[in-house]
Amino acid sequence: MVQDPCKATARANFVKRESNAGQRLALRHAIGSGLKLGVLATAIAYGCHAQAQSITGGLHGQVPATAGVSVQVTRADIGFAKAVPVKDGRYSLDYLNPGLYQVNIAQNGTTLGQYTVQVVANTSVNVPTPQATSNASAKTLATVTVDSHYLDTVTNPIDVSTPELSTVYSAELLHDLPVNQTNIDAVALLNSNVRSAGGYPQVAGNSPSENRYYYNEFDTTYDVTGLGKTGFPQEAVQSTQFIPGSGNLSWTSTTGGVTSATLRQGTNTFHFGYDVYYYPGTSTLLNARAVDTYNSQGNYELFEHANSTGAYTQQYAWLSGPIVKDKLFFYLLLGDQPPYSYKQYSPGNSDVTRTSARGKDALVNITWDITKNQSLNVAGYKNWNTSSTYTYNMTNPYEPSTASSQGAWNGYSGPYKMLIGNYHWQITDDLSMRAMAGDMRQDAYYVDAKSGDPFVENCSATTYICSMLYGGVNDYYAPTDTTYQKQGIKLEFNWNLGDHQLTFGGEKYENSYHYEPMTNPNGNWVYEYGAQDQEMGNGSPVPANGQYVISGDFSAGGNFRTFQKGYYLFDTWQALPHLVIQAGARLDQMRNDASTGASFLQLNTLSPRLGAAWDVHGDSTMKIGANLGNYTLPMPSFLAYKVATSVVNTATYYSYTGMNPTTSVPTGLQQVGPVEVVTDGAMPNPVSLASRNLKNTHQYELQLYLQQQLTSSWSLLAQTDVHELKDIVEQTDDQSGTITDYVRTHGYPNYPGLLAGRIQFNPGRSIVLEDNLLGNGTMEDITIPNSYLNMPPPKRRYYDFTFSLQHSRTQDEPYVITVNYTWTHLYGNVDGYTNLTEAGGAYGGNVSGSVWPGYSGVWGLQPFTAGFTGPLTGDIRNALKVSGVYYWNNGLRLGSVFNAHTGEPFSCVGTVPDPNNLVTLSWGAWSHYCSGKLVPEGSTWRAPFFWQLDLDLGYDLNLHGHKLSFDLNVSNVTNRQSVTSRVMQTDTGVFSQATNLPVPNPYYYAINSLQLPRSTTVSVRYSF
Repeated sequence: MVQDPCKATARANFVKRESNAGQRLALRHAIGSGLKLGVLATAIAYGCHAQAQSITGGLHGQVPATAGVSVQVTRADIGFAKAVPVKDGRYSLDYLNPGLYQVNIAQNGTTLGQYTVQVVANTSVNVPTPQATSNASAKTLATVTVDSHYLDTVTNPIDVSTPELSTVYSAELLHDLPVNQTNIDAVALLNSNVRSAGGYPQVAGNSPSENRYYYNEFDTTYDVTGLGKTGFPQEAVQSTQFIPGSGNLSWTSTTGGVTSATLRQGTNTFHFGYDVYYYPGTSTLLNARAVDTYNSQGNYELFEHANSTGAYTQQYAWLSGPIVKDKLFFYLLLGDQPPYSYKQYSPGNSDVTRTSARGKDALVNITWDITKNQSLNVAGYKNWNTSSTYTYNMTNPYEPSTASSQGAWNGYSGPYKMLIGNYHWQITDDLSMRAMAGDMRQDAYYVDAKSGDPFVENCSATTYICSMLYGGVNDYYAPTDTTYQKQGIKLEFNWNLGDHQLTFGGEKYENSYHYEPMTNPNGNWVYEYGAQDQEMGNGSPVPANGQYVISGDFSAGGNFRTFQKGYYLFDTWQALPHLVIQAGARLDQMRNDASTGASFLQLNTLSPRLGAAWDVHGDSTMKIGANLGNYTLPMPSFLAYKVATSVVNTATYYSYTGMNPTTSVPTGLQQVGPVEVVTDGAMPNPVSLASRNLKNTHQYELQLYLQQQLTSSWSLLAQTDVHELKDIVEQTDDQSGTITDYVRTHGYPNYPGLLAGRIQFNPGRSIVLEDNLLGNGTMEDITIPNSYLNMPPPKRRYYDFTFSLQHSRTQDEPYVITVNYTWTHLYGNVDGYTNLTEAGGAYGGNVSGSVWPGYSGVWGLQPFTAGFTGPLTGDIRNALKVSGVYYWNNGLRLGSVFNAHTGEPFSCVGTVPDPNNLVTLSWGAWSHYCSGKLVPEGSTWRAPFFWQLDLDLGYDLNLHGHKLSFDLNVSNVTNRQSVTSRVMQTDTGVFSQATNLPVPNPYYYAINSLQLPRSTTVSVRYSF
């Protein structure tokens, strides 16, 4: 398949340096000698006009300023033909479905030029200007076609018509590279200014929950947490665009990166394909086992060698063609993942799980060319995925052979579906519009063989290991089902006024998230043994035998909705013949509702933007671009679940005399001390949950770049970015009474205190509190100045210099290579919506860490702000990524990706060294005090130098239109498993009465994660 014609500007650079006579000679030579690569570029040169966030593209150009010149655009495989009006020697045609188009330029019936151009989503290709003739019998001057190999491999076009900088990857090029063929993030991760953080891309220093994802213009970002997306199968994607920041105003505002995918469409010709991916099971060679690591006590920290995955396949069959010739087309894809199994051991839970999973999906994309000026595209998708798990308890947590023969069963079903419609209309020659509407829903259902039974587990306060004694793994809460639905609409108009193009539009998204967990109504019991402290959670002494049992009662949740509206207006102005200026603004309105339906967050942000693109030599060989603007992002709905709902959380402590031999439920119970009430279920007033002067998270971004065409196949990109976070929505806690004390001593002595115990605010700014200050039910306002709160403002400063050298495939030089290098400095006191310092798991911080947007805990209490400024987790100073493919004439090819970077910084965390401060003590290891000393952010440890080589060996066979491809894709060929993170929690969060210091964490500095071991995929693709 032919790729973006705008990418061929490289070849135009050389043609346009020639004189007019030289161009004519070159064109004639191309016709006679058959498609010389250096000349083919003239069919697609001169730069492109960006059409951000669209599934269609366009073309434009100039013709000789003489009478009688006409332009005809055709595409035979969809029956498209249209005469394009010419005004003042210029013409344009937008809203074209991606594909190859023929442009015929004539003067009084005599052909001046015939060009074949490739239209790709989000771009408008420029057609060369032919020469006028006074000879009515003159022969055709140019008939030029396109070299698809070249176009498929140019990912950074020199597009002098727009300030926006992006990369575009065709599906064909991605198939030839050793990247994840099922994940859209593979495109972003090919850039050296992007790192993987916990399985999500961290783009240009922003946290992983600040990115946006689009399929056919619909924003499918998972707006519960902001992490990841709901997507279509990558097998159905035609091209993918990635913007690492400073995006166009028509994109939903974000402080992270933008990834946009466009689906395949049908034509008048029937095509069929079958693709299968085979993943070998765990073995020594193809799918290597991970290694075990140990902590300072000589015990396992990572227990990985016994984990295994069985072989499995993913297969797709697709069919495309016409429903009504020249009018109505379809693309159909069916996917199937037959059952496969995997086994995982968990020493922390003293259990082993064996899981069987399978999945199916179906997609249809319908394209209707209603008229030459109107088109409608509707894509529908449904996915079914299920899993079944058996959990077996181990007598010895590090001996898999001790697992019991009787397992507890639980099942999961997670279907989701999407429907997206796109409509485009060229109303007049100068006025056009496009509309998008989308709906998606994702459900998660859990079942358990022991549903209705009590949940019983045993935990040790000395080893911190818990094991389940009875019940199912899904029975701690009941129910645990969730539902997530997202609906969105968008409308945009474009109005051409001479050298100006005005773009104005708006969008609206509504997200609904339902989650309502509660304690198992049949009983929830936790035994504790060997407590090191001398009292239980309710303040009562531990029974004499050191044994007690806790009965928990918990309920929360409900239905939470968020609303996102955006309105934008900008002008794309051809200020000078070689200078484009784009200026405008965007207004974003965000609203988050509590579980009662009342609004508790309403945020409006105005974002001005300014950009420029300078075609330095006027021939698209050198472009200097600049972008400056303000960027914000939506607040995900999970924040409402954490702060804007009624929560019951109590614990009752008992001594006991025995245990039921079947269920392990305690017998002979006698309550010890009062019920511990963490939260009593009272619903806070929504208006008191956020400061009345709250501003949405936003940052300023400056981008400068230069693109230079070096030769016909080599190009260079030099780029620098500066990002500075100005505000962030965060939360501070009133457990210590800081806010309550101020209110009571400033005119409201009867103030009962914050019912929620916490409030959303902008760190560094005063809090304007509206609450029941008088204690009589009347709402009043009061301002708590930041001089009293003593909360430092947020700081996240990102600087980078990126250099990219690219070679595009040609017939004489049959290889593609991209060399990306980035120098980065990321400094501050907050990672963003995802707290990478405190978060557990892959980040190596506190195991109870937070990934809740708006609730990171960084400003939870004032003592936590000490020492929290320094190099942030994404501060990788040097990164190199080299990707490429070499093609042999016999069909063999070799693709590779080499990734290397210096280590990222990690920060230790510990308990504030004040055993008398019960508030900070309740948070545990959450500050930058480590072993009683203040240790600044990012200064504890840097991971070692990282490098990895991935390879793809492929073979392509093409016989009379039948195409067959074989690939062997190997990730981490050398099976290098370097350390990527360590446990940074220095203490247990509990003070020793003997030393009056926090008890050291025996797992501190233990290896927390390693580089993933070697894995292999075998794939076969067939099409005709």
